[in-house]
Amino acid sequence: MIVTVAGIDYKNGVALNAPTPPVAPPKIITKLAFMHLFTDAELVAIYTAAKSSVAIEVWIKKLEASTDVTLSNQATIDGVNALEAAALIGVGRAAQILA
Repeated sequence: MIVTVAGIDYKNGVALNAPTPPVAPPKIITKLAFMHLFTDAELVAIYTAAKSSVAIEVWIKKLEASTDVTLSNQATIDGVNALEAAALIGVGRAAQILA
């Protein structure tokens, strides 16, 4: 038996035509807004580390070449997490920056 409640059909308690929840649009910010998510001390640490780490220098160059920053982009997530893993930003800061 199919029962309809608020426009949704149910059969044996299972929704047959439940609406899909809306997907949140990706959070896209300017490069400057992204830089402002870091403290000055963190930025100094990152740029100092880039002088001796090609991987960090490449990440910075990619940031500089971008037109904006998508916080949900896997490369952004991986890069910010790598900064935390390298102790260039504090523990828990990656999650704060990417939120």
